[in-house]
Amino acid sequence: MRREATLIHGTASTASHTWERSGWLELLEDAEIAVALFPLPGHAGSTLPASAPLEAVVDALLDTARDSTILIGFSAGATLALHAALAAEGRITTLVLLGLGDGFWSAGSAKPDVAERMRQGATDAFTRLMSATATSAGNTVEDVATFIEAAHSPPPLSGLSAVSARTLIICGTDDAAGPVTGLTSALPEATVLSPVGLDHFRTTSSREVMTAVMRFLQR
Repeated sequence: MRREATLIHGTASTASHTWERSGWLELLEDAEIAVALFPLPGHAGSTLPASAPLEAVVDALLDTARDSTILIGFSAGATLALHAALAAEGRITTLVLLGLGDGFWSAGSAKPDVAERMRQGATDAFTRLMSATATSAGNTVEDVATFIEAAHSPPPLSGLSAVSARTLIICGTDDAAGPVTGLTSALPEATVLSPVGLDHFRTTSSREVMTAVMRFLQR
């Protein structure tokens, strides 16, 4: 039976920007895995407002993924994949979490500051990168800033023992989201890859990452 994967992009990007341009759709098609794409709230292609509550976002994601047993998420998309896997009560059998690490469990206080810097057009490297990614991907800076303010924290590490899906975590050694020690320990079926020298924003375009994901999905 042909499997399906739902792909969830990261903040300020879009499904096209993250997955299509890098060749993920072709790789999955070659592996006979159908693809569904879930756009984050407030981002291009989504019908959900940027400030949509978590329950509504998870419901919409699981509706998009109603025929999927695989969730592949990057960054904020990976945290949503975890929420969905918990809510789906075992229906999701495989998780791929890209650019996700322990830093996501300690970054909550920084969200309003990042959003405000984007609105003010701050010129530090991170803010310029986020704003440029948003506009080049077809989003608005205001919507992305609102999403960042409203973005929901990942589920508590203490509750991840309920995730039954086998899980691949990929977080590069130069990714500020790392390390992945707490996340790995919390998940019952976790495999970890830490590509040397890989930073957060190059994760989804890395051939090493793509190869590792496809090998994992084909096991």
